[in-house]
Amino acid sequence: MRGYSDLDKTSSKFDTLSILSYNTNGFKHDKDENDYDDSKRDTDDPIINFINNRNPDVFCIQEFSAIKYKYFSNYPYWFKTNIFTQNKSVMAIFSKYPIIDKGYIDFPNSSNGAMYVDLTFNKDIIRIYNLHLESYKMNAINQLNNPNSYSTLITRISKAEKIRKEQVLIIKKHIDKFKGKVIISGDFNSTQFSSTYNILKDSRKDSFIEAGSGFGKTYGLFKYPFRLDYILVDESFDVISHQNFDLKLSDHEPILTRLVVK
Repeated sequence: MRGYSDLDKTSSKFDTLSILSYNTNGFKHDKDENDYDDSKRDTDDPIINFINNRNPDVFCIQEFSAIKYKYFSNYPYWFKTNIFTQNKSVMAIFSKYPIIDKGYIDFPNSSNGAMYVDLTFNKDIIRIYNLHLESYKMNAINQLNNPNSYSTLITRISKAEKIRKEQVLIIKKHIDKFKGKVIISGDFNSTQFSSTYNILKDSRKDSFIEAGSGFGKTYGLFKYPFRLDYILVDESFDVISHQNFDLKLSDHEPILTRLVVK
């Protein structure tokens, strides 16, 4: 893997940091709800179990279920957005490392948003952004199955991409004010061919491009593998692994990367 052997990945001479990003769709699960025992819905929740079993150093959730925080006891430091903010999607970041600063970045006239935490990791301060950019707010399958709606579909796609571009410019301005090491994660709701993605990526490394394989699917529509979820890191990090998963527990799939902090 690009300069690191399997032995290197566990060697103490490297300071590694693992990050997981997941749009959990409010922990609603895409599988049949009858598959789960209501009396054990939290303790046997497959998303909770997945995250705890993977045991990342930090994980970022979009569309969080605020009542689930108590099931991540391995993470003493965490921050979530205000669940009482009307019509805003809830997000959260959980960390094994101390959070020394945190904040929320509002997107005007949108139910989406962004947040960040500053972590102390060894001698470094690392800022991690958790983004949930503008969605299409439509039933895309129904739109595509109805030829009479193509014009409306195209209009909505164009409008959403324009809004996302405005949102990433807000994020970029916020990032530019910070002089430390930066990691950007989350659900961009855009492909890697969009201006949204390219503005954020800039000179950063994409964990999938650096160390992933296959299509990198995080969202499927008509069995087509879209990559809408990302972890982007500064040049000051080396990406030693990237994993995609096929859980089918949400409309999005999680991604997990391990980094070397140089």
